[in-house]
Amino acid sequence: MNREDSGAETRFLKLSMSHEEPSGERSDARFIPGLPPPTRGAVSIGQARPGARIVNSNGVPGTLGCLARTLHDGQPVLLSTWHVLFGNKAPEASAVWLQDDSASKPGFLRIGRLLYGKLGVVYFEGQECHIDCAIAALQPSQTRHNSAERTALTWATTGSESLTVGSMVTKLGATSGITTGLIADIDFSAMVSVKGRKYFAQRQLLIRPREGHCAFSAEGDSGSIVVDCSNRAVGLLWGTNVRGEGVASPIAPVLYAMNIALA
Repeated sequence: MNREDSGAETRFLKLSMSHEEPSGERSDARFIPGLPPPTRGAVSIGQARPGARIVNSNGVPGTLGCLARTLHDGQPVLLSTWHVLFGNKAPEASAVWLQDDSASKPGFLRIGRLLYGKLGVVYFEGQECHIDCAIAALQPSQTRHNSAERTALTWATTGSESLTVGSMVTKLGATSGITTGLIADIDFSAMVSVKGRKYFAQRQLLIRPREGHCAFSAEGDSGSIVVDCSNRAVGLLWGTNVRGEGVASPIAPVLYAMNIALA
């Protein structure tokens, strides 16, 4: 099934890209472009966890999807979306910060630096597919963790070909936490507007909220990993629409384009 969303424009799950380009929801005062974050230091792997709130160097917030390793050199990295990590023109090699809520007053801890990403079309297994993804290298302090912690952060990987319409999926987002939904389409297409330019996002996963729930995701959940009932990664969440449905890139093209395997 190839469903095109013509009734509701899909938008990024962002809080605010900048003061000049506010989204529908105003950003929290803590997320100010050009911060330096007030708290600096090493971060334990327990803090740099899937679902944690991250912020790029220009104040764009989102969700840490999961940890991974590059296939070409085995470097430990974190995975999120391009529009979170590189949003508001954040430069390559700039810092990625973790929001630290452990203290009475929230601060920010540096957890890595930007490497690369892609927002656009990738050619994968004979088909074009839209992806919105990026990775950041973890600081050395992030890689010193024990096997028990590593196991707790591990997902098996699978492509969207294993999904069917009606399959139940789950995500852990920095804003809305754990939510479950049902796959409404595995070949979804949507028109997306970025800085006034519209383009076509094709072969996406469309996820509708479960009955009795208003939305699968919320502003600030971009970058969340979507998993199936067997806890296997199936998608990377990047968008939503007015119906509360989530939109995610299938995980297989994301891993291919970033040349990574989930840690």
